[in-house]
Amino acid sequence: MFTGKENVILPVEYWQNEFKTGWKNGQYPDAHLLKFLEEHCPEIGPKVLDVGSGDGRHLVPMAQLGFNMTGLELIQTGIDTTRKKLTNFGLSATLVQGDFHELPFKEESFDTVISVQVLHYNNWLGCQKAFQEISRVLKPSGFFFFRARSEKGHWRPTDCQIEDYEGITRIEARGIDKFIVMVHDYTFKELKSLASLYGFTIESSIDEDCNGTPGQWNVVFRKL
Repeated sequence: MFTGKENVILPVEYWQNEFKTGWKNGQYPDAHLLKFLEEHCPEIGPKVLDVGSGDGRHLVPMAQLGFNMTGLELIQTGIDTTRKKLTNFGLSATLVQGDFHELPFKEESFDTVISVQVLHYNNWLGCQKAFQEISRVLKPSGFFFFRARSEKGHWRPTDCQIEDYEGITRIEARGIDKFIVMVHDYTFKELKSLASLYGFTIESSIDEDCNGTPGQWNVVFRKL
């Protein structure tokens, strides 16, 4: 089905710069993820994969709650920052450097997968590959909490916009150094298509950014 990920721009240099400058350091976990944990806690874990774990913003608090956490992060700087936080709290977790298009884990390795504001760094082909991989490593009946950009967000009109399946893939130049970043804005039709293709049901969904307006999908998938 897939010809490769040669057209996906993974913004390595951009994230290296963001982590070095303390991107979102000290911020609380995402409110929608906290709601997911509160509503489904008895069914989550023990083994949880955080796809795009960054600097440990969500991984560390979940380790504090007693979950057996694994973090998959593209950037070594993010892994190093997360490891320091874990050490400071006397916690442990498995931290792996890698690409979400090719998860380096065995089939059905995890009870739950989370990914917060990560999987929109993609085009449609890459989105399919990422969902295929998450389905592969998730156990049957396991949850997948997904937060990523929607097509209702108010993004810059200067971005290069490419029609890509039902949504839009944007090529952005971010920061004073003009790092090139690829971002896909998901439609709900696309989310339903991904669920159907890779064996998920959609348990709940809401398109809400941090300020209460549309712009970020918060979806709880469950593997069949």
